[in-house]
Amino acid sequence: MNSWLLMLVPVAVLLLAMGIVTAVILKRLVQTRQLLEQNKEQEQQWQQQLVKVLSQMQQDQFEIRRQVSQALKRDNSSESREAGTMTYAQASQLLRMGADPAELVNSCGMSEAEARLLTLMASRQTGPAS
Repeated sequence: MNSWLLMLVPVAVLLLAMGIVTAVILKRLVQTRQLLEQNKEQEQQWQQQLVKVLSQMQQDQFEIRRQVSQALKRDNSSESREAGTMTYAQASQLLRMGADPAELVNSCGMSEAEARLLTLMASRQTGPAS
């Protein structure tokens, strides 16, 4: 019986070692799981921040487009006013040279009514043709 007990000692030591290894592995597994949870939470926070940043960028982009559109409209409007002023200046010069309304329509691209009005104003020595 004594020899039988001696044979159980290495088995008991082996079982004890296996229990210790299992406990260490379980502890590491729990730590790894905690790290994964922390990483998951961190990833979710980053995703939320990314969504906020992207949303703000979209709003900024929309605002920039709106401002550019307004600037282009103002620029086009300004060019139109300058072109109109230039047309009237051309018409005034042509009237001083004796042009008739049909020539103003052809040369300056204005309507017949505008050309007649400018001709009338020039003949009375008032307005832009003076």
